[in-house]
Amino acid sequence: MTDLSKNAGEWSELYVLLNTLGEGVLYSADGELNKLPNNFCPVISITMQKAGQANDSPVPIKYIVDPASKTITLESGGETSSISMSELKASAGSFFAIISSRPGRAFQVPEISPMLDKLKNPVVKQSSSKKADIHIVLHDVMTGFENEVGFRATCKTPQTSDFIARYLAKNGGGRPFLA
Repeated sequence: MTDLSKNAGEWSELYVLLNTLGEGVLYSADGELNKLPNNFCPVISITMQKAGQANDSPVPIKYIVDPASKTITLESGGETSSISMSELKASAGSFFAIISSRPGRAFQVPEISPMLDKLKNPVVKQSSSKKADIHIVLHDVMTGFENEVGFRATCKTPQTSDFIARYLAKNGGGRPFLA
């Protein structure tokens, strides 16, 4: 994969992908962004698009979570592979440390290229007409239904790294959860 410069929001979406697949669940949060550890939905699958494809013929990448074997199965273009959830979780932690410390609004992160290759190089920014870049199918443990939700990373502060630093200071230095 070519190491392209991306903005902090685009890198954050890749972090969300890595961390969500590594956790296998999506946690809820309260109004103060405190993680509610007993309130979560198991992730069934995540679908994104493969990078480098024409807009009129996108190639989907489907990541299927298997909590029993602690693996993620990747399906794209008729090919199937798998990766362990623990490898994704470890990569998410390292990647977060990198992107939260890089200066500037846009930067390169060549360290993540091997993992992105394993993940079939997902697109982090789709067309601006799309409301979500990541499509997650969740199992609602209360109703038993599976629901698809869309996700797009946004930051309401001018400096994403300042936002991350404040979050870490408030929450004891741990990695942010996804809510």
